[in-house]
Amino acid sequence: MAQSPDGSANRAPSDSARPRGTLGILSLALAIVALVVFWPLMVAAVFDARAVRDVVFIAAAVAGVVLGAAAVVSGALARRRVRRGAAGRGGAALAGLVLGLVAVVLPAIILAWLGYQFYVDYQQFRQCIKGAGSAYPDYLCLKECPDFLGSLCRHAIGW
Repeated sequence: MAQSPDGSANRAPSDSARPRGTLGILSLALAIVALVVFWPLMVAAVFDARAVRDVVFIAAAVAGVVLGAAAVVSGALARRRVRRGAAGRGGAALAGLVLGLVAVVLPAIILAWLGYQFYVDYQQFRQCIKGAGSAYPDYLCLKECPDFLGSLCRHAIGW
């Protein structure tokens, strides 16, 4: 073995001394799970627009955002460790970070759009109630109410 200037032998690092990249792999795994949870429902929503307003779709979108955010945070931490040399698997950390961003941004945009649609639909319901008067009963305005807000609409007309 070759001697270093300080007199110690140069040795290849053992497996235990090698930096590990478990945080990068965790980031990648979280991002993949976030996309797997969200994308099948997104594809189903493309073929059936009513599915977009379903509670299960909204829950999947929220889960995608939460898991994607966890992937982004763990990916950023893993990239920082890789730059310092304290961890390996920088590619997995970068992939987790990028896929995590995708898993956060797309469902967040869709959730914002859904929130706006619920607001518009609820405002149409309120306009229907104001205009109902004696011409027809308030309960006929329930068809204007979004399914997701059914109990709120029924409460608004005293049902």
